[in-house]
Amino acid sequence: MLAEGALLNGSWWVARWLRADDGRRWTGLIWTCIALAVVGVGVDLALAPKAPTGGAVVVGLTAAVDGLFLLVIGARAARALPARRQLARARKARESGNTAGAADAYGKAASHLGSAWKRVSELKAIAEEGHMRLEAGQAAQAAECFARLGNKAKAYGDVVTEARALRWSGDAAFELGDRQRSRSFYWEAANSGQALASPVLVGHALARLGWMEHIAGDPELARDYFAWAANLDIGEADLRLTGSLMLLAAAFRLAEGRLETARPAAEDGTRVSGQVKDVGQETTGRFLLGCVQYLEGLYESGGQMIEEQSAGKLPIQSRRLAGVLAAGMSFAARRLNRPADANGFATLATRLLAGHPILSTVAAHAADPSIRPAYEDLHVEALVHPLPAAPEQASAAV
Repeated sequence: MLAEGALLNGSWWVARWLRADDGRRWTGLIWTCIALAVVGVGVDLALAPKAPTGGAVVVGLTAAVDGLFLLVIGARAARALPARRQLARARKARESGNTAGAADAYGKAASHLGSAWKRVSELKAIAEEGHMRLEAGQAAQAAECFARLGNKAKAYGDVVTEARALRWSGDAAFELGDRQRSRSFYWEAANSGQALASPVLVGHALARLGWMEHIAGDPELARDYFAWAANLDIGEADLRLTGSLMLLAAAFRLAEGRLETARPAAEDGTRVSGQVKDVGQETTGRFLLGCVQYLEGLYESGGQMIEEQSAGKLPIQSRRLAGVLAAGMSFAARRLNRPADANGFATLATRLLAGHPILSTVAAHAADPSIRPAYEDLHVEALVHPLPAAPEQASAAV
């Protein structure tokens, strides 16, 4: 009986390893071994006086089942060895800033992991490939990656990854300049999150929708999305999302000229982003604080802070948000009679929005207001609203 108990415990560990590989529960293996163990105990109790080794057959069968699945694990590990090399290559390329090289390595790793039946790791590699494609400016290839990710996740029964793939497909569509398709993906992601009773999945999708409507010139609808997201019961389940919502709230308040509430929102969002070690999001928070500082009349220090934070390598989402804010700041600087600063902000917007088929025209509009952005309903001038400052206050603050 002790041998049967030990083998049953081994079956549980084997099932855990298999689940880590492909995401399936493998409860059938456990129940099979439990049934064999129960039979073995019954045989031992019934035949022990006459045949002390009566349960030996059952022990052998349980051991055979465990051994078979251990062989499966070993075979998977052997077939996945090339993937480990590709993942190491991807990490190196990513650290060096070679996002295109990282994307290629993640793609090859995903292929090897798929052939080794390591479904969980395969899906992660495909997702990373898509993100790196976006960072490298390969939005069309990123869209293909996320579509493939969603299809595989659906086939594997991974509904959470399937919902995330919808949101990331929306990101790719936005980078391609297709706002309507992007909205559709975000709504699908939000609906999937609701179906899964996951406020985190819903919140991420609503944050994307709110940001899109914000730059599309519909602040009221954007505020509705953010209010919905802020009222979700997220708690500490996803501090990264909490920090993101705080920073987006700060961007809204900048547009409304409410600096007294924009500053604490930006400070809180920056602090929370630092806690979760999201460098890109934390940098975005400092960029926002630089905007607030500038609009408060501290032109030199605020402008320097904006320039310093935008000099780093920002993730694609943070880069676009900072670029649109920089475009808005150029109009704010013009209204404050600071043409040199206005030109500097327009140049910064041009760099941060480069490569986007639509948002790049926002930067051109900031540099020359006579050029209208490709989004006809976008009013960059309304994205940042400075507090009116008397000439003597402005000069004293420089």
